[in-house]
Amino acid sequence: MTAIGVIGGGLIGSSWSMIFSSAGFRVLVFEADEVSRSHVMARIEAKLAVSAEKGVLEVQPERTTSFLEAVPEPDIQGQEPARDLTPEKQREQIQTCLKRIGLVSSLSELLSHSFYIQECIPERLELKQALFKEIEETLSSIGKHKIIIGSSTSTLAVSALTARCASYESANKSHDVDDETNFSRQCIVVHPINPPELIPAVELIPAPFTNRSTIQTAQRLLLVSKKKPILVKKEVDGFVVNRLQYALLSEAYRLVHDGVASPEDVDSAICDGLGLRWAFMGPFKTIHLNAPNGVTDYCERYIDAVERITRTQDNSITWNKDTIESIHESMNRVIRPENRGQAYQWRDQSLLSIIKSKTQQ
Repeated sequence: MTAIGVIGGGLIGSSWSMIFSSAGFRVLVFEADEVSRSHVMARIEAKLAVSAEKGVLEVQPERTTSFLEAVPEPDIQGQEPARDLTPEKQREQIQTCLKRIGLVSSLSELLSHSFYIQECIPERLELKQALFKEIEETLSSIGKHKIIIGSSTSTLAVSALTARCASYESANKSHDVDDETNFSRQCIVVHPINPPELIPAVELIPAPFTNRSTIQTAQRLLLVSKKKPILVKKEVDGFVVNRLQYALLSEAYRLVHDGVASPEDVDSAICDGLGLRWAFMGPFKTIHLNAPNGVTDYCERYIDAVERITRTQDNSITWNKDTIESIHESMNRVIRPENRGQAYQWRDQSLLSIIKSKTQQ
């Protein structure tokens, strides 16, 4: 089996490298920036060390056969908990993963040896469009026509990423979902949620012209990598996760702006209230259990209140600079600027504890 290629060795690229190597794949990383390239392996090792210490690093055997055989969707809540390993065994697991990862010095070398590419360069449309065009041209020059390109973008659609590619026009003109040679048809958004190495959910967003094989392969690759793929059926701005996140964030802002509650109390309403159950069930499962006879019963009881309240929530509100500054100052009192490094560690360790707790349910 050939390798998985990762373009970009920053925070997201190093996370994907850890994910794929621990899933048993050989990983090649291409980082164009020399300074960043010198830190890639250290970043990956640090992420592996944290997961190993918390007992959530599961290192699978090296894959010597195709992973494309049907695999069951993981039950995140029902997985066997990772074993508590001795420090020596933790170091062995970390070294196993690191030995599967290599750095390459050119894009052509990366593409020559990879069956799948995870793109992780900065979130700028013009940069990503130029890269996708370069990938297409490089593949053509080396005579390779079948490869899947997954983008880690959090906001951009495949239709936009491939718009400058030579294959785009023919792909966009005829949505042949069985064509496996057109470059643009083999591109898909594979959007992780930060931090990717800790959170299972990953959004998959194909273009209307993305071929069926690309979608299925990306789904299976995520499943064997212990991820939970969320298939977004249409190219919609913000995908699913950010649309949900921004809807909540906008209402949180309004509550502060209108003097209803302080930023600290709004945060508490989530982390000490709704967020506790959201860690193990979503909004629909929540309402299904919030009425004796499920969703229809809930709607019969509460839909009038839901509609009355949501009619007052103006999503067109513009964020006011003074309110933003007020929220910023409140958060700086909660997390002092000089303690941000510790806060990141606290966030990640808290996530790890929740994930470990879910595996033991």
